[in-house]
Amino acid sequence: PTAAGSPGRDTPPPPQVAPNSPFTNLRLAHAITDDHQPERTGTVFAPGPEPVYLFFDYAGIQPGTPWGHRWLDDGRVLEDVPETWPEEYGRYGTAWVFFGPAGGYQPGTYRVILLVNSRPVSTATFVIAPGGE
Repeated sequence: PTAAGSPGRDTPPPPQVAPNSPFTNLRLAHAITDDHQPERTGTVFAPGPEPVYLFFDYAGIQPGTPWGHRWLDDGRVLEDVPETWPEEYGRYGTAWVFFGPAGGYQPGTYRVILLVNSRPVSTATFVIAPGGE
């Protein structure tokens, strides 16, 4: 379930997935279970030091493909992580990335962008607000 936004703050838009994206079914979470499943899912989270996780399904991505994830706070880049798709992930499955800024998340609007070959292919937006998940 998605937590309701605080008064005066809109609920973030649903995830955006480009037609050619290998990354689909984006889910945001404020925790992860021992068996690597998203926990405390939603799009509005409480301020604090806990990381936010982005879970996603992937299909058809070749090992060795350049990909990455970029975390933004109101448009300002907090972290930009270029990676190479590993052989052990295979071409199909579910993966996740996570980030927790130094000093914890403060109220605001954040985005996570998944990239392939330096191009954005999927984006999830979340809000940090008092009363969030």
